Amino acid sequence: MSEWGYPYISDILLRKSQSDLESFIHRGMRPNEATSRLLTPLHLAAAANWPGAVKILLASGADKYVQDSELCFPLDFAIQTECFESVDLLLEGDCVPYFTSPLKSNFFSIPLPFYMGLIGNSERVRSALLGAIFRQKNSLEYEKLYDGLAYGPSRYFTSRASVVGRLLSEGVPGINTKNSDGYTPLMRACIYYNFEMARVLVENGASISERHTNSGLAAGHFLTRNHGHYAPPSNSADFDLRGKLLQVGFDMPNMAKFYCRCSPGGFTPITAISGGNRRAREALHSFIECLQWPAKKSEKEIRAFALAEIFDRLGMRHTCVKSDFFQRHNTLIVEEDRLEIESEEEDFNNELEKLMMEYDMLREKFDGGALEFLDYFFELQEQDLVDSNHWSSRPVNNRNDKDLLGPGKNYNFSQPSFASREILYGHTEEVREENVLGILFNEEK
Repeated sequence: MSEWGYPYISDILLRKSQSDLESFIHRGMRPNEATSRLLTPLHLAAAANWPGAVKILLASGADKYVQDSELCFPLDFAIQTECFESVDLLLEGDCVPYFTSPLKSNFFSIPLPFYMGLIGNSERVRSALLGAIFRQKNSLEYEKLYDGLAYGPSRYFTSRASVVGRLLSEGVPGINTKNSDGYTPLMRACIYYNFEMARVLVENGASISERHTNSGLAAGHFLTRNHGHYAPPSNSADFDLRGKLLQVGFDMPNMAKFYCRCSPGGFTPITAISGGNRRAREALHSFIECLQWPAKKSEKEIRAFALAEIFDRLGMRHTCVKSDFFQRHNTLIVEEDRLEIESEEEDFNNELEKLMMEYDMLREKFDGGALEFLDYFFELQEQDLVDSNHWSSRPVNNRNDKDLLGPGKNYNFSQPSFASREILYGHTEEVREENVLGILFNEEK
């Protein structure tokens, strides 16, 4: 069959005429030929919500694992149309090729149709997919299932957690297995702040002390990556879990053996939130609340945060894991390069030490708490400690400004202060070329 045959197939699918389809196949249609978009008759039959045609095509030799130009399987379309009979037909027999074929999205480690079907609203589709998975339990790479389910938007929390629970109840292995990037499912859940998922994983044996393959960081370190969820969890179970995950991050910096002038005591979750994060203080307060430290311990860690924040605001370069913390792969700077960088930044380091001495001196005279002093100290230093990560700009009309060459635009550069007040740092001017030319060639005679 060639491209011209597909309009006829489309007509057949619209009419859902089994006799016409059987006649078309009898006249020599090859069921695996495809359109320019690589759509096969099986794709079209699944999209048309016609299980009868799906059955006939499969019996005629149609390949159910074929992918179109968007890497979609016929199963994709069957799941989207919630055609349960087609889903069951396409899941019969071997399901391993669904997991070994190229993936539609780099964000998922499992086939997108499986992911969307497992977390979707249809319990019947979900049960069919789980049944196929359980049937193939000796053949599939199960770590991909847990890893894929740990990722996703918050509106799918409940369905993902439910699916993980059902996988675990069937004894599906892989809950602590690391993916190709070195992350466990629990680490992935922490990266995206999927706390319900994290709780299900931990309650069923996920290790909170397992370390990332390259960086040596634990799941608690990765809680710092999501800047939108620093408020403590609303329920006590998640509150306690967050505290446990974070505490492991504080207990293992010496094991990780990362040294940098930003964190001479070791790389911790508090060290990770400083620098480049407008909500760093909010996160710090939230972390301390969850960890419920005594005053002396809180004082020590708040000082560590201040050191890391000053390090970042001075523009010094990290030689620890933080230099690559937000990238996909955690590659560390070798010792020779670290020493060279720190030698080049000796003046910066002297400034860092000077400011920390000032911090300690002022702290002794300050009567308030450690967090209050943190605000006080950075407000004193705000104009000098300019964080390049926080720059923002906005255009301001200055048509009546005589200092500008023509109307142009004046950009005010600012950053939020440590206490979230806006501080302006001068401006730059953007002048329209035609205005300059007008001034040059239309001078008063």
